[in-house]
Amino acid sequence: MTVEPFGDAAVLVHASAGDPDGRWIAVESLRDALSARPVAAVRDLVVSFEHLLVQFDPARTDAGTVIAALADRAAGAGGGGPAPSGQVLRVPVVFGGRHGPDLVEAADHVGTSPEVLVAAVTAQPLLVRFLGAGIEPMCTRPGSPPPVPRRRVPRSRVEAGSVGLAAANLTIYPFTSPGGWQLIGRTPATLCDVAREPLAPYRAGDLLQLVPVDESAWDQHTGPLGG
Repeated sequence: MTVEPFGDAAVLVHASAGDPDGRWIAVESLRDALSARPVAAVRDLVVSFEHLLVQFDPARTDAGTVIAALADRAAGAGGGGPAPSGQVLRVPVVFGGRHGPDLVEAADHVGTSPEVLVAAVTAQPLLVRFLGAGIEPMCTRPGSPPPVPRRRVPRSRVEAGSVGLAAANLTIYPFTSPGGWQLIGRTPATLCDVAREPLAPYRAGDLLQLVPVDESAWDQHTGPLGG
């Protein structure tokens, strides 16, 4: 791993060795070690596929002190990482049509049919790698799928529950928001609830099993995800 200052109130950890799974496990293991043994004046930990951003209070500490503490935590972090937790959340999804307006285009990009693309993303549970903006579950599609480009012009409004593809990744929008991913479907389930703690029922290492459902059964599948 490499660690360097990132502005005046954060340091950035980058795992650059090994395969993608190993890098993900390394940064998640360090995040877990920092959560178990917090570093004084650290405000937040933001993790991605192979980076960990450590934000701190510059009035109480500095980058050098935080980097030294990170080295100590990394030495005891081990390599276990967030293996799949065993929690599999079933996610009903209506694919295509008005709920998945980009399904045909996304299938064209990967050189297949909409039916085959849906079969590919529902064939096995998807591993949640980290939580993105808006508590989005950022998942990787299994295998080495052809990348799906983001839309040239993002939408100003994407409905909550929309399932999107970009690159080799899949996400579900927990809240209505702007977005530029290719939309292939939508779930009637509610992912996040601001009145609930935790806000979402999933975390890194959990598995999401997308299950195709018919639009006529939409009302039967409303309610909190995992509830």
